[in-house]
Amino acid sequence: MAESGAAAHDFACSGPVRHSDSGACQRFDTPFTRLPRASNVARARVPGLVLRWSLTASEAGMGNKAIRRMTIEAFLAWQASQSERYELVDGEPVAMAGAKPRHDRVTGNAFSEIRRQLRSVGSPCDAFTADIGIRTTVGNVRRPDLSVLCPPFDEESTTADAPRLIVEVLSESTERVDRLIKLDEYKAIDALDCIVVIDPTRVDVGFWFRDAGRVWHSANFQEMEAAIDMPALGLSVTVSSLYERVQVTPHSRLRLVWEDDPA
Repeated sequence: MAESGAAAHDFACSGPVRHSDSGACQRFDTPFTRLPRASNVARARVPGLVLRWSLTASEAGMGNKAIRRMTIEAFLAWQASQSERYELVDGEPVAMAGAKPRHDRVTGNAFSEIRRQLRSVGSPCDAFTADIGIRTTVGNVRRPDLSVLCPPFDEESTTADAPRLIVEVLSESTERVDRLIKLDEYKAIDALDCIVVIDPTRVDVGFWFRDAGRVWHSANFQEMEAAIDMPALGLSVTVSSLYERVQVTPHSRLRLVWEDDPA
């Protein structure tokens, strides 16, 4: 999943902020929780800029430094008025960067193949894009490239908390986050059966799945002929279907890694 980095510079007030008497930006009409912080200026990670808001006079006067973090409810209300997609990470909105053609092709291949198979086996489950945010147990809202959800569906919601399958397509800027931080968050979701992480630059697919005892195991696929079996969802996805019309570096063999990996 492609996303932007931290902010780079300050800017004039915009969105749900206003200038305080001191000239700093101050948020309003948005619920926040307050957590300790060494500085009296809070910064929200938005691409290429920084949102600033000052503490109240009583907080500044008492030396009670705090950062105000967005709740999920406030984030979703704010996101509804934005033209770009954001994740909520540690109480701060993080913009999702645009994808390169290779990344987009792999994502589209995965989506079309998984949706086709779900419908061919008569599954009530369906595949969804990054427009549907996934609420994780640590209070974040992530936007995997693809997720599979099963009934009951909330047709009015823009988020879900019980995905059965998550697919992430790596990008250079977010590989560490996708492989480490997001993976741990996803594995803590009780309903989740499988996670697929695809490298769009070479034939390399990471696969994590739960056994009957709900213990996580992993495998790694590096040959086009390999098939990724997901019996819990009635799926068997070939690696070649993920890389259709994508120029990648092939690997000469299939390497499977099995491990006990409790979440």
